[in-house]
Amino acid sequence: MNLLMLQKIKKKYLSSLKKIKKVRLETIAILKDNNLDAFIGLTRGPAWKINYNGGDSKEMQNSLSFGNGGYAAFSGLPHITVPFFKINNYPVGVSFIGLPWTDELVLGLGAALEKEQASFLNLSLQTGN
Repeated sequence: MNLLMLQKIKKKYLSSLKKIKKVRLETIAILKDNNLDAFIGLTRGPAWKINYNGGDSKEMQNSLSFGNGGYAAFSGLPHITVPFFKINNYPVGVSFIGLPWTDELVLGLGAALEKEQASFLNLSLQTGN
């Protein structure tokens, strides 16, 4: 790898870091300005079937695509995913994303959702609904 190529890579890397920092600060501002404890949203679209011939990228072209789970990862914010429902028999999770250093709160939100799901599932099994 020559020096010019390394300089281009470094420039792109530093530009990416700047964008990530900006998004992180904007996210924190939205939560604080609106007095929110966390964001909640779909983690990612459902899993996809394995495509042995074309690979994941080929199969993903034919799959639903949405979500925000990766958003927390590159922003460095606490995040938990709770399996919530299925699409075409593939699981879809719900994400909670919080402010920096609110890991305990985010874990509590995930646990509360799981507890409610268990109560709902037990009620459904008992009533046949």
